[in-house]
Amino acid sequence: MAFMALIPLIGTPSVWLPGAIHLYLSGDYMNALILLLWGIFVVSMMDNIMRPKFTSDKANISTFLVFIGAFGGIIVWGFLGVFIGPLILSLSVFLLDSYREIWKLSLKSEIGIGKKGFS
Repeated sequence: MAFMALIPLIGTPSVWLPGAIHLYLSGDYMNALILLLWGIFVVSMMDNIMRPKFTSDKANISTFLVFIGAFGGIIVWGFLGVFIGPLILSLSVFLLDSYREIWKLSLKSEIGIGKKGFS
């Protein structure tokens, strides 16, 4: 269940939906309905809306890059890659962005637009 929860959009429903179906087929209609509603309105909302929003807002990178970082991390480092992949990706984006800003400032100082340098 923990591994499937890491897959966006299809991960968590592949866990709670068969459970709800099993409860329904077993005759436990009330608990099947409760599990179905809980899965749709609570679990899926948190998994598909809130988690990418918090992850990409904190890292200041797009949700797609966080997704790519997580799966690339899984491929390279296994389960720990879920955490290491987006961390390395966001650090790389930060370093490249910082390098771009420093490069812009150095070009401005070379052509005489900002004689103050990097300050």
